[in-house]
Amino acid sequence: MKIFSQKFIGVFTLLLTSSFTINAQDCASAIQSTADAYLAIINQVQATSDGYWTDLQICNSASYANEIYLSNCNSDKAEIQSDLDAANQQIISLQSQLNNVLTQADVDAAYAAGAASVTPEDGISQADVDAAYAAGAASVTPEDGISQADVDAAYAAGVASVTPEDGVSQVDVNNAIAGATPLEVNIPAELPQGWSMLGYTCLESLDVVEAFSSLSDKIEIVKDEWGLAYLPAWSFSAFDNLEFGEGYQIKMIEEVTDFSFCSTLKHKVLGCTDQTAFNFNEAANTDDGSCIPVISGCTDELAVNYDASANQDDDSCIIVGCTETSADNYNASANQDDGSCIIVGCTNPEASNYASEANKCANDWDCECTYETYGCTDSAAINYSSEATINKGCVYQLPAGPNCSSLEILSTVTNVFDNLPSGISVQDEVSFNIDLKSSEWSAGSDQNNDDFFYDEISIGSNSTHWQAAQPVQYVISYSSGYSESGQITSIRVVDGGVNLYTSTYFYNQGGDWIMDWTDGQDKIEFYDGDTKIYDMQMGGDANLSYASNIGDVALALTNTYVSGTFYWANYQVDNYWTTYHQDHATEQGSASFSVTELDCNSSTAP
Repeated sequence: MKIFSQKFIGVFTLLLTSSFTINAQDCASAIQSTADAYLAIINQVQATSDGYWTDLQICNSASYANEIYLSNCNSDKAEIQSDLDAANQQIISLQSQLNNVLTQADVDAAYAAGAASVTPEDGISQADVDAAYAAGAASVTPEDGISQADVDAAYAAGVASVTPEDGVSQVDVNNAIAGATPLEVNIPAELPQGWSMLGYTCLESLDVVEAFSSLSDKIEIVKDEWGLAYLPAWSFSAFDNLEFGEGYQIKMIEEVTDFSFCSTLKHKVLGCTDQTAFNFNEAANTDDGSCIPVISGCTDELAVNYDASANQDDDSCIIVGCTETSADNYNASANQDDGSCIIVGCTNPEASNYASEANKCANDWDCECTYETYGCTDSAAINYSSEATINKGCVYQLPAGPNCSSLEILSTVTNVFDNLPSGISVQDEVSFNIDLKSSEWSAGSDQNNDDFFYDEISIGSNSTHWQAAQPVQYVISYSSGYSESGQITSIRVVDGGVNLYTSTYFYNQGGDWIMDWTDGQDKIEFYDGDTKIYDMQMGGDANLSYASNIGDVALALTNTYVSGTFYWANYQVDNYWTTYHQDHATEQGSASFSVTELDCNSSTAP
């Protein structure tokens, strides 16, 4: 039953909305529109009222006779009546407004007040807008920070000064436009003497007589695809025009090579067209002024004569380095040797494996040189070498000595240490005596002598260790009256040979090679077990080691001299410098030997 009220309110709201949106400048038209809307509402109200009465009749019908429905119906009627009364009051008010029509004077006054009296919701009045306009747009800086002054300055500088975000400047655009403009060129046709084919490529048709007017005296006949002929000599042509894309047969009286009907448009390719320029572009047909002159020079940055301004290499580059392919630091790029090549090898000219090109040893202490050319070249010697070419260090078999003998070594004390026995002093005569029986001694295997670490080669050096079958007594006595005795169990005979000293280290420090040949130390040492009792150091040519028996050694002593004798019987290893009775050294030539042969069967034989 509330349908009427809802319809009326919706129509009335529409009317009010229409009234408030009317523009004051079109007041008369608005009033008329309002009146029309008013009449529409009256009609709508009338129609709705009719519906109301229809509903009212239904409410009073028999179907609503029961008391409950009748009560609800009466309530609805009261509500509808109230809404209808309110609608009537609104209509009366609208009627009053329509009767009180605005005059033109009212409209003019409102317009005079102007929109300036209106302040919108954002707070910016018309006065604010007028002031900003008066100051000019140049005073306004937008949110992006670019003012009108910036825009004006950019415009004054010209579009060419602006590079957009995509990086394409006006210069780029201008170049692109210049490159896009077709190039008009003449492409001459070659017309050989006799028959040939000719294609017509001009877009516009051309009268055949006009087309060939410049060479008509050289043409015998021209025929189109239909066989129609143009005969210049007869001033006759069976066809009128040359057409684009058509081919023609032509017979020339003589050759023509520079004939063309029209200019041909060709895509313009910008670039350097100077064939002598560094950046000559074969594809370019339009010079853009970009040619760069050729500057010859060395373009290798590693070269000593590198030229940063050069753009064409002239093969003048000089790259210094090692040019020796066998060198450790060979530089394949170098074309001028700077003496820096490092070639490892034996640099000693005296060596068998001397490498003339080598300039560096394997390390500071060893140049890996060998000396096979040195050795004993005497075939009668024990150590003869067929490979040797320079004779060094020959040793020979000793002559036979007595089977039984008494060996006495005489010397003079020249040096003593602290705590010697009472009565021993410098200049005392010393006698060391031992009896030898060859059958009681056996020779051990030969072994190399102990050479100094810096010796490159030792020739003829060896040693023999003679072992006694049972201990043999010795006696040492002094001219002062003191004497003592002990036992000997072995005798070691050493031949030092000859030794070569070469200083690799000295050479590596910038010196010359040293070739120093020295005689090795020859000596005889007497032992009691592992304790050295007595030894003699002799001249380098003693040649004592190659003996058949111990008697041969004793006899050979008489052929050399003693450089020193040492008595070690009481040497204390744990207290080297305060030994009780350490040594007695003799000066060279102060010692003498005596070997007395004994009858091995006598009671005095050892």
